[in-house]
Amino acid sequence: MNLSFRVQGCAGAPVSPASARDPFRQVKFRQVDADARFVWHNAPMRAPATTDTPRVGVGVLILNDAGEVLLTLRKGAPEAGCWSLTGGKVEFMETLEATAVRETWEETGLHVELIRLLCVTDHLVPAEGQHWVAPAYLARITGGQLSNPEPHKTETVRFFSLSALPDALTITAKNALDALRRDGRA
Repeated sequence: MNLSFRVQGCAGAPVSPASARDPFRQVKFRQVDADARFVWHNAPMRAPATTDTPRVGVGVLILNDAGEVLLTLRKGAPEAGCWSLTGGKVEFMETLEATAVRETWEETGLHVELIRLLCVTDHLVPAEGQHWVAPAYLARITGGQLSNPEPHKTETVRFFSLSALPDALTITAKNALDALRRDGRA
């Protein structure tokens, strides 16, 4: 891949070498064409807004020994009332894998081993003001006891046969299950 860069300010004006080195400015990248050329945007730093900044949340598709998938029935946004993978928000300086293992334990009481990355979902729910980037991992259970340790967030946690899944699945659950089916490896 041939990458070419040019530096420009917020309004498209060239950036002087002094302002490019300014520690109170941040560099952002934006793809400008299909050939993977990027423009650096040199913009003043500001705290991220809570409503217009995408967040990262990891999902975990857990299969038991019978080949059933574990799903949780969500009480809150995004997609309240839908069945979802276990998972949650990545904390500052936490890896995706560590988040997946931690969130699974917090939401189900289960210890898991991650097998592989299944997919990454652009989880966009404009009606709820939600924008998540959501990698989903395939995992197997290594220990623990299935429970619902977060009843304030989750109505119930249960296994489903892959041939008898509920209709109301979250976007991330649908994408992870589709990736599992396409891949054919469990």
